[in-house]
Amino acid sequence: MTDYEEACAAICLLTQVAWDASMPAPMTRLMVHKLKKERILQGSDLIESSGVNPLLFERAKALLSRASEVRRMMDVYAEQGYTILTQKDDLWPKRLGGLPESQRPHVLFAKGSMSLLCDRKVAVAGSRDILPHTVSLARRAGQMLASEGLTMVSGGARGVDTAAQKGVMELGGRLILVPAKPVQHLMDCAELSEALEETSDLVRLASG
Repeated sequence: MTDYEEACAAICLLTQVAWDASMPAPMTRLMVHKLKKERILQGSDLIESSGVNPLLFERAKALLSRASEVRRMMDVYAEQGYTILTQKDDLWPKRLGGLPESQRPHVLFAKGSMSLLCDRKVAVAGSRDILPHTVSLARRAGQMLASEGLTMVSGGARGVDTAAQKGVMELGGRLILVPAKPVQHLMDCAELSEALEETSDLVRLASG
């Protein structure tokens, strides 16, 4: 079950949601991992410790001061059909645990069929500027993944990514998108938008 206080803290510390220029800059993922590891950050609470850098502590405190606004934003996302996941959730992609702490996300926003997160998955990524024959090969690779019953993970960027995901969707395959561009631009594709509303063969993720 999602720890909403932990998710709220991660959004406060890592993003510019409800942020303004009077506040310190958001933290890096590595900084937040350090706060958690040293048990200075527990849920959305900061625990004072003699070993913590005072400047880091005050920075975190200032960023967490907008928690009420972030909780309202989380409610709006929930109303729009998003599921918020933290590392404690059963659906959290286990392979993310193998990433370095500087790259490992603390929270995911997901919309679509959550069961896809537990499927066998293959990631596809490649160049954005590609030749016509490469477009055909990438599209064919997507079709092969669909025919094998594998879920494709992609960033949805132009080039190899979009060509492969087109092949997946053509054969009614399954797709997890971690957008490389604004979500609204991605949803301008009618095929993707329709699949997402059906929540049968697509899940969209955004991380923090």
